[in-house]
Amino acid sequence: MSKPRLLFAVSLVFLTTLVVSQLTGTAQQGGGSTGVISGTVRGADGAPMEGVGVSARHRAQTFTTTVFSDRTGTYVFPSLEGGQYRVWAQAVGFQAAYADQQLAGKLQQNFSLKPTNDVAAQMDGTEWMASLPEATPEDRRMKQLYVAQCSGCHTASFVLQNRFDEKGWGIIIDMMSIPGILLEGERRDPMMQHYKQQLAAYLARVRGPQNAAVPKPRPRPTGEATQVVITEYDLPRPDKPNYLQVHNGSDWSEGTPSRFDGRGPHDVVVDADGFAWIADDTIPERTLAKLDPRTGRVTEFKLPDPKNQSAISTHTLAVDEKTNTIWTNNGNEGDFLSINPRTGEFKKWPRQANMKLRVGGTLDVGPDGNPWAPSGADGAVKLDVRTGQYTEYPIPTRGGTYGIASDARSNVYYSQPGLDRVVMVDSRTGDSKEIIVGPHNLPEATQFDRDAYKALPAGANVGTPLMKGPRRGGGDQNGNYVYFGEFQGNHLLQIDIRNNSVKEFRMPTPYSVPYAVAVDKNHQAWINMINSDHVAKFDPATQRFVEYQLPSRGTEIRHIGVDNNKPSPEIWICYDRPNKIARLQLRSR
Repeated sequence: MSKPRLLFAVSLVFLTTLVVSQLTGTAQQGGGSTGVISGTVRGADGAPMEGVGVSARHRAQTFTTTVFSDRTGTYVFPSLEGGQYRVWAQAVGFQAAYADQQLAGKLQQNFSLKPTNDVAAQMDGTEWMASLPEATPEDRRMKQLYVAQCSGCHTASFVLQNRFDEKGWGIIIDMMSIPGILLEGERRDPMMQHYKQQLAAYLARVRGPQNAAVPKPRPRPTGEATQVVITEYDLPRPDKPNYLQVHNGSDWSEGTPSRFDGRGPHDVVVDADGFAWIADDTIPERTLAKLDPRTGRVTEFKLPDPKNQSAISTHTLAVDEKTNTIWTNNGNEGDFLSINPRTGEFKKWPRQANMKLRVGGTLDVGPDGNPWAPSGADGAVKLDVRTGQYTEYPIPTRGGTYGIASDARSNVYYSQPGLDRVVMVDSRTGDSKEIIVGPHNLPEATQFDRDAYKALPAGANVGTPLMKGPRRGGGDQNGNYVYFGEFQGNHLLQIDIRNNSVKEFRMPTPYSVPYAVAVDKNHQAWINMINSDHVAKFDPATQRFVEYQLPSRGTEIRHIGVDNNKPSPEIWICYDRPNKIARLQLRSR
């Protein structure tokens, strides 16, 4: 071989090894042997099946790796640590196929999937919604009402896998309209009570004892949507040592799991060293947790509350990529809280004694390194990290707030879901400007709906069929756009920071309920949807979406994070219901 060709061959081998090693951080951890699993997936008729998820789990590990078959039915895993594996393939409409194999070198494992009659248990929330009738204007109105009333706290697959008569559905609505534990005499949500009779009658008609929705599975992933490696990490519970959640969404035939059993992670971000940090507002004795993606090992961090020594609760996270500082909220005291990811040292940032507003909802960090957060119904707050001083920014129109996003100019945008608006705060002048995004253009809406939209208080989770509900946002800190998920409206909201003009892009799958947005260093907007076990990527240059299917059911995601430290950004996702963290890595053909 000539010298130029030899150099080219060596370079090609090096680049191939580099790409594989970037995609296999979970695999090569013990220093032992490695191997590659590959094979084909075909139907009972012998035809190749594209877009089937194939998962592999080492018997001694706490994470699962999933890849997808291409148009020829072929799948190939990245390099994995050798050992005993369970490998399985599953797709909606088919029985899952399992194999137990020893991996040492190359392993060929082919699957043949047989159809199943029990499709309903496998469907995600968007598939359930597609299965509900929409032939009449009233059917379409009631589907949108269901989204506005019943998608804020849980996926449709969890609710609609059940069947009750009208009285039974009325009891469920009463229970859901009271936050927390149901207590006699506690005030019920007026918006839910306003629609209770209509909604209970509708649910009894479409999901009553004698009524069954006709399953409508969505198409399997194709093309670019199959070019991904997803690693799902099981999380421990410090309040239940050695606890194993058996029903965790991995087996689709079991249906959507219980949130009571598995709820935990809420937000996830990644530090400069590649560790994933997790905020948790549910599990006792945990303030934050740190996950090592190479081993799946989780380290718990507890900051005691001075009053009772219980763990201070957190809800949200953001990372300052310039200083490698992790920011969160002190849920007990209403302040910002930071942690040094390399030392594990917490730092409290107490508010001034006379300060009215609290740190709440979500938070973000601007290019200047200062964290921001909305504050209930009263406005937003900013911390100056140089002085430790907080600044309050009063809200133009009082009403509940939730998501917040910083732009490339260190200005911020926060949402008011119940008022269908976003508020922009100029960080230099302190001026606030409202950006009105509602109401939803719904031809089937009635005067009953229009009156409720004007008169009744809506919240982040409950509204009328006319509500769009901008939720959590993400800013391109190297570009010109800020994005919010329009929760009930099923659009991606794009705000141009140069003139605050807005565009709305309809999500590719109806009723997917987009919740939060994160923007990577390549200007791609990533969106998670509560009602869909998928995440979506939006390219503002082409205005094109790609949806990536997740390997678990009932994921119910409330936050999406981006690791921009890798050559190709990696996406991190919290599964709020099945108590898992997932990493999505893009791969080339």
